Amino acid sequence: MSLTLIIGGATAAVGVATAATAGYLYWRYSAIGTDMGALTFYWRLIRGKGVRTVGPAQLDRMLAEEGVQRVFVDLRAPDHRAEYPIEGLTPHPFDDFLKDVVVDGAYTGDRSREVVLLCDTGHMSVVAGDILVADEGFEAVYSLKGGTKGYERYRGAACKPCSSVTSMLSGCCR
Repeated sequence: MSLTLIIGGATAAVGVATAATAGYLYWRYSAIGTDMGALTFYWRLIRGKGVRTVGPAQLDRMLAEEGVQRVFVDLRAPDHRAEYPIEGLTPHPFDDFLKDVVVDGAYTGDRSREVVLLCDTGHMSVVAGDILVADEGFEAVYSLKGGTKGYERYRGAACKPCSSVTSMLSGCCR
């Protein structure tokens, strides 16, 4: 993250947005009763150990494939899912997902099964993916690059006017 801030210009603004998102996610993560310091949380966001990224076109192909043992997890909050629904995803909001995986140990199935994680911007899916790979032993975890906002742009959906710096930096506004 520090390299992003050193470079300057638009990339510095993206670094600031990433830090703000990470801080918000850390607050949410610690609220569900797990013990993770802020530095560890930021490190997970930046590291994304073993998490592979897929682009929107690749996601379309993956969703259309039949006979592949793959789980698509939508980490978005219900109101965000309603705003831009994508068929074929299993809804499991980020907070609930982390609680089920980290606190309750609810994911005990086949660790070699492919898991595709989606969220609004791709940040939450990288953190959740890092936890699945590094802590839970999953072997094939994917995150949608740019999140569902990037997917929305790819699919040609109309973007909304910018309402904040974060939405402007995510790229889906005019």
